[in-house]
Amino acid sequence: MDFRNFNLATVLCILFVSFLLDPVHAATNSNVEATHSKLSRHGRSLRMNKSWTKSSYGVVFVYANSFNQHEQHKIKVAAGEIRKHSCIPIVLLSESQWNTQSRRYPHYVFIEKNRAVGCGQALVGMRGGFQLLTLSPDPRCLTVVTIMHEMMHTLGIEHEQSRPDRNQYIHIHNPNIQTGYQNVFNIAYGTTAYGPYDFDSVMHYGRYAFSSSPNHLPTLSSKVPGYFVPAYENSNLSDWDKRKINIITGCQADS
Repeated sequence: MDFRNFNLATVLCILFVSFLLDPVHAATNSNVEATHSKLSRHGRSLRMNKSWTKSSYGVVFVYANSFNQHEQHKIKVAAGEIRKHSCIPIVLLSESQWNTQSRRYPHYVFIEKNRAVGCGQALVGMRGGFQLLTLSPDPRCLTVVTIMHEMMHTLGIEHEQSRPDRNQYIHIHNPNIQTGYQNVFNIAYGTTAYGPYDFDSVMHYGRYAFSSSPNHLPTLSSKVPGYFVPAYENSNLSDWDKRKINIITGCQADS
């Protein structure tokens, strides 16, 4: 989503929305395989100690009855994409369905429609019992990619630009960040590193995320020659997004 038409108050609601990849980024990244091969293969930020693999029935997502049919369809599509690459079941139930099966699933993620910081909020990894995933009701926010992004947090996957080794690959332009939101760019210490830095991940912020002057002052930029932070978040799972879903759900690590 292009931030240029929104005031600063509205920007909060559209952090994770994806509209178009920067064409310069798309064209250039396809021609830099040599550079990509040099990126660290040990930097994926995963919360392995909060894995859902300990659950005998996988990950259970329960969406609130307040979502309309169109919104429910987006949730189902997002869960379906995650399910394709998961080595544990991804169970999706409506609130009404869960009410009749609650004893079967004591650990679950409840998806609500409510105000959120950015387009959505979710705890990272399994916490046990009830845990919340919040999606903004703004239709510009409630997209398949936003839902996948938040579901991946629930699986135990941090933001790509929060990797402990991120300073080798990107600049964080703190003066350009809206006052009070510098903390959303913090490094996620205590995570397990895996895989090369992935500029195309759905877990990577766009170039102007939380910018004090959207579309003019970038908050992130690349240090890697030939690579660019996309202006907007990618709308599809990257190959490394798929691999990290594999790993966090107990598939054999791909070296």
